[in-house]
Amino acid sequence: MAEAGRWRDLVEAARDRAAVPGAEAGAGQWEACAYYFLGLFKLRMFPQAADELKLLGDPGPEAPFLLRHVHAELPQRLGQPGESLTRLYALLDECRRRLEGAAGKAPGNAGDVALLEGLASGGGGG
Repeated sequence: MAEAGRWRDLVEAARDRAAVPGAEAGAGQWEACAYYFLGLFKLRMFPQAADELKLLGDPGPEAPFLLRHVHAELPQRLGQPGESLTRLYALLDECRRRLEGAAGKAPGNAGDVALLEGLASGGGGG
């Protein structure tokens, strides 16, 4: 549905599965939650997304990056650019910490690490 741009259909389909995930939530529930909020974002339903994200709270590291990015971008769409920047910089800091941790772990990750380094530094990574 997302690939076809059917955002309303996606929001409706994901609504039930996207109930606020708890600590025991599986990957499928987090994925549904992320797509639900992306759908709200794409439909420009920012106030509704903000209200529902309040129930979720600050998405932690277990949440998909997509959900954390929507959480960080949302205040900008609601006229709070300062809060959005704070969240985006916090997300960037987390990405850099993960990048530093991944760089020392697996030599097979060299390509991924180079890509992430490029993105973290503001470049295209490729």
